[in-house]
Amino acid sequence: MASRIVTARSPGGRLLTIELTEGAVPTAERAEDIARHEGRDGYIVVSSGIPGGETVPAKRAPDDLLSVSILLRPSLPPARVMMLPAIGALALCRAVRHHTALLPSIRWVGEVYAGKERIAEATTRGALRPGGTGFTYVIVTLSLRITKDFTGRLTEVIKSVFSPRRESVPERISETVINEFFAIYEAMTTTDSTAFLDEYRDLSLLRGKRIRVLRGGKPRRATVLGIDDNAGLVVALRRGGSMVLHSASELYDPKKKRKH
Repeated sequence: MASRIVTARSPGGRLLTIELTEGAVPTAERAEDIARHEGRDGYIVVSSGIPGGETVPAKRAPDDLLSVSILLRPSLPPARVMMLPAIGALALCRAVRHHTALLPSIRWVGEVYAGKERIAEATTRGALRPGGTGFTYVIVTLSLRITKDFTGRLTEVIKSVFSPRRESVPERISETVINEFFAIYEAMTTTDSTAFLDEYRDLSLLRGKRIRVLRGGKPRRATVLGIDDNAGLVVALRRGGSMVLHSASELYDPKKKRKH
């Protein structure tokens, strides 16, 4: 795996080590391997390329997939760590607006849509400390399809975190994604600010929508009321009561029903 390393500073002055890899590689696995070998907070793995096995309509060329995986060692309570997919989704939306004329929206926690098409996603994985009091590390992965919409607005880029050697469109977009993520994340960790949630709520596609959720392993009809102060999805159950959802696994997806 060919790669090069650059260092940079986040908007809040945090030292970042950025590993730029060639081709589409599993950045989350690479970042987690770094974490397990005592990698430091702020280590980032970036890749772009056409994922293996990608199938696309015959009349459309496959899109490059930009993947940015960020290693964090947060001293945050678990409730705040659960907000990281929302922070990632908002950073992706800001990057899309910055580089295109698209109007992105957020469907479920970390899923970013342009119209009816999902173009980006924020996911997390991590390791809990003994006793479940916090996390030893969290990997935030921000994935974005580099479509033709991204070719027109790359002359005005926010403050650089990459060296002057940067040349590719994916690297310039990843610069924006990284900056926007840390701008929100550092505001939350240094001042406990959750002001970003107002912007996140405005981008939500699910407010007022009827959905089905899993409760006790069974699907239940519900209506989305909004987003709470920990970025959880608040729903009212059709037969009374309410729930706060923090994971897509709590939504009922008929396409994932087991086959007997």
